[in-house]
Amino acid sequence: MIETMVREGGAWREGSHYHYLVGLPALFQSAVQLYYANGFDLFSHPKLKANFEYLMATTTPPDTRFGLRVVAPFGTASWGVCSLFGWVANLTKKSDPSFSRRMQWMWREQGRPGEGDLVIDLDLPAETPALRSASFPGFGVVLRCGFPSKEETWVAFRMGENVEHYNFGD
Repeated sequence: MIETMVREGGAWREGSHYHYLVGLPALFQSAVQLYYANGFDLFSHPKLKANFEYLMATTTPPDTRFGLRVVAPFGTASWGVCSLFGWVANLTKKSDPSFSRRMQWMWREQGRPGEGDLVIDLDLPAETPALRSASFPGFGVVLRCGFPSKEETWVAFRMGENVEHYNFGD
């Protein structure tokens, strides 16, 4: 699934709703069991890590209405938060501590969603990433300025061919 759904550079082939609420949770349910049962570590896969860097890059600055960074509603989606940042932070804490700290930071920035999930370690260290403007093949670009500050701004231009499930585009 990772090889077919994640483009080089980390972009997911579908809109954000399908990405973090449908596709990734289904994948994680199996991958977590394999990780704990026999040590198969999908969470260290370069494309999965690139996908989470992409997901983090496409989140908004803190929304003034509720003070959280949210996953933007590309395609047929709505604003939301993603507990899987907390999952992947815990599941990569040994294999890639720096990546784990960035994911833990994003999980906290989104209000600690899924705080009761058994896979999430509430006490992991967090580290502010270096979010900046970036291009993602298949998706488009994210332009970011002033990170991290109260003046942070963000805009995304969706102009790639990743339009699974909604061929009419955004």
